Amino acid sequence: MTDVWTLPEWRTALAFAGISLIYPVYHYALQAPQWRARFAHRYGGDRLEIASVLAQRYAGGLWMALASLAMALAVGLSPAALGLGLGDPLRSLGWLLAVALPLLPLIARGAAQPKRWGMYPQMRLQQWSRRRQGLNALAWGGYLLGYEIFFRGLCLVWLTQQFGFWPGILASSALYAYAHLHKDAGETFGSVAMGIVFALMTLHSGSIWAAVILHWLMGVAGEQSAILRNPALRRG
Repeated sequence: MTDVWTLPEWRTALAFAGISLIYPVYHYALQAPQWRARFAHRYGGDRLEIASVLAQRYAGGLWMALASLAMALAVGLSPAALGLGLGDPLRSLGWLLAVALPLLPLIARGAAQPKRWGMYPQMRLQQWSRRRQGLNALAWGGYLLGYEIFFRGLCLVWLTQQFGFWPGILASSALYAYAHLHKDAGETFGSVAMGIVFALMTLHSGSIWAAVILHWLMGVAGEQSAILRNPALRRG
C-alpha cells in the first residue's frame, strides 16, 4: 500500500465524487420551488407555475448533460463512449418496441387513477391548452436527455467498465432507484426493474437513444393520461 495515488486511482476517486454530486446538485438547487422563488417578482399564477417547471426541466437536463460530459472527459471517457452515437439503430428500435408496447398502456392506466393526481401532472394547472400540453412534452424531452446522459451514459458506462457487466448494471440501477425516493413506493421499487431494462437496452444497442425515447414516452404518457382523465382539469 502506498500513500501516493496513481492516475487510475485519482480518476476513480474523481468519478465517484462526480457521480455522488451531479444529481444531488440538481435535486436540491434546480427544483421548481427554487425557480418559483426566483421568478416570483416577474410572473404570477399559471405563468409562474409553467415558467418554474420548464426552468427546472431544461436547467436540470442541461446541468446533468454538461456535468456528465465534463466528468467523462476528466476520467478518460469520450462522448462516444457515453452512448451518444447511434449505436445499432435496429437493436434500439427492437428494444423500444418490445418494452414500450406493453409498458405504456400500464403507465397510462396507472396515471389515470385518482390517487396519482396529487403528483401528476407536475404543473399544477387547471387549464390545459394544446400549447401547454406541447410545452410540457417538449420540456420532458429536454430534461430526460440530460438525465439519461448522466444515468445511462456516465454512471452505467463507467461502472460497467470498472466492475464488469452485471455489477455495473446493478450498481447503476441502485443509483437510479435512490433518485426516486421522493416518489411513492410503487414507483421507487418499479425503478429498480426499469433501471435494469434501461441498462440492458443501452449496452446491447450501444446507444442511450432508445432509453431517452422510451423514458420520454413514459413521462408524456403518464402526464397526458392524468390530464385527460382528471375531471378537475380542463382541456383544449
